[in-house]
Amino acid sequence: DFHRNPKLKEMVLELLQDMLLNGHLIAAEHKAAVAIIKQLEINEVEENNEQLRLLLNPTQVPNATFEQIAVSDLAEQMTLIDHKLFCALDSE
Repeated sequence: DFHRNPKLKEMVLELLQDMLLNGHLIAAEHKAAVAIIKQLEINEVEENNEQLRLLLNPTQVPNATFEQIAVSDLAEQMTLIDHKLFCALDSE
């Protein structure tokens, strides 16, 4: 839900950072909190890079008809659209 709700991501990061400042964590908890923070930050950087790449180098849409497109390619694109639609739905 971090993609749809940046406030949730911000709150989780704040919680993890507060946990790190707390001196009562055992080593495994501290290590897990650091790993989660790093992963969230890496994901954000990767998403920003991907968006920038798409803006700077938009994909070229070939002029093809359904008869010219392989069935597997068409199915793959439909699956991608399904995935994006399901990701866009709220989890509530």
